[in-house]
Amino acid sequence: MKSTTILVDDYETYNGGLLTMTGKVVDSNQKLVNGGNILYKLNGNTVEFVPVINGTFEFKKVIHNMGLKNYELTFAYGLIGLYDRSEANRILSITNKEDPLTKVIINASDITCYAGGGVSVKGTVKDEFGHPLNSGSIIIKINGKTVMGWNAPLSCPIVNGKFENSFVIPNYSVKDYKLQYIHVQDDKYARYELNKTLTIKKQQSVISFIPYDQYHPYFDPSFEFVGPGEVLYLAVSVNGLVTGNIASSGNISLKVNDKLYQINNKTLTAPIKDNKAIFKYTIPKNAKSGSVFKLTLLYFFV
Repeated sequence: MKSTTILVDDYETYNGGLLTMTGKVVDSNQKLVNGGNILYKLNGNTVEFVPVINGTFEFKKVIHNMGLKNYELTFAYGLIGLYDRSEANRILSITNKEDPLTKVIINASDITCYAGGGVSVKGTVKDEFGHPLNSGSIIIKINGKTVMGWNAPLSCPIVNGKFENSFVIPNYSVKDYKLQYIHVQDDKYARYELNKTLTIKKQQSVISFIPYDQYHPYFDPSFEFVGPGEVLYLAVSVNGLVTGNIASSGNISLKVNDKLYQINNKTLTAPIKDNKAIFKYTIPKNAKSGSVFKLTLLYFFV
């Protein structure tokens, strides 16, 4: 029968650590062996065996209550009728390292939404051994800034390995943002960050006139008649058609009789400040009686 060689290293770990031992089995021509099982022993006592698949094998075991010393580690492989038994002797060292915090893994998704709209964040949390967490919480950051709840960071409690919460997206610009799901470190589990993407989509907008009052002499669109040379202050707000949120940035331009309002070949715009824009337009002094001016306000965001 053919001979084989087990390719594997020495290992070092600590109590509470996850010991992962991987290796390969090759024949006399250094080709990977497929099939059969490989086992390992500690100080001559068989611990576990696993199959050899495409020439590779892997053992995983959480170490508990072992003395701080070196152990004889023996790997043995053989396949009846095809390969002779082969062994590899190695050393397993248990060191005096304090039990580290257990690592965690978060699974969650990218998010696509509208500015001013509500979103739901949810996902799963497991430890490094695949066990669902049942304690702790997840916080959310957008471009490095923590999402806040009621005067405190928004907390997503972890229950049976799952978390979920919702919040309203601020008036963000239409672009991609860095979205982070963060597990807060506690006395048992380590901090973990999962980086994803928050994409803000465009939505159609609605322009509304701000009503005239005694303190703000804005143009009242219900007025049908104005005089030559009269100055009109067109005050408007812009809302998202989907979410209804008020636009806090962008610009307003004006069309007069379907042509952009320009002075010296430059299109005039009014920026949105404090959730409103005020566009100043003066009726031409030479306007004749009965002239009609069709005024169209446009919103755009760069």
